[in-house]
Amino acid sequence: MWKNFIALILILTLVSSLIFSRICYGESHVEITDLIFNAQDFDKKIIKIKGEAIGEIIKNGKDCQINISDGKNIIEIYGKRKKAFIIETLGRYDKVGDKVEIIGNFNRICEEHNGDMDIHYNSISVIEKGRDAQHEVKKYKVYSSLTLFILTAAISFVTYRKIK
Repeated sequence: MWKNFIALILILTLVSSLIFSRICYGESHVEITDLIFNAQDFDKKIIKIKGEAIGEIIKNGKDCQINISDGKNIIEIYGKRKKAFIIETLGRYDKVGDKVEIIGNFNRICEEHNGDMDIHYNSISVIEKGRDAQHEVKKYKVYSSLTLFILTAAISFVTYRKIK
């Protein structure tokens, strides 16, 4: 009897830990996609995210706004400008931005920023420096361009000869 009861308790504990493990992140990072689709679960809670700093740092008095991308989605973060000075490279076409770790308060509907979903950061740290982006040109694009150029030149030459 007690063995069955203990086995039942263990099974219930295991099942509940699997079900509720998405809510208890502890030291792990939260994906921005999870923040977007499960915003009510994280609202007004301190979370940790990591991603690439992209775009521009928008300065507003002593505060600033930075966009963070995890490769799938983007979220705005707000905080003190003096803490944001550690970001040296912002991502754009020709650059991969600094990879940063943010700890802050998540707001599903931020009253301070017109109801936007955002994070007010307490801590920001660079975990990987930015670098130049490497864009590889595909060979088929080069061959296609050359073929189209030759074809266009040939048609132009034939048309020019007919006009003369």
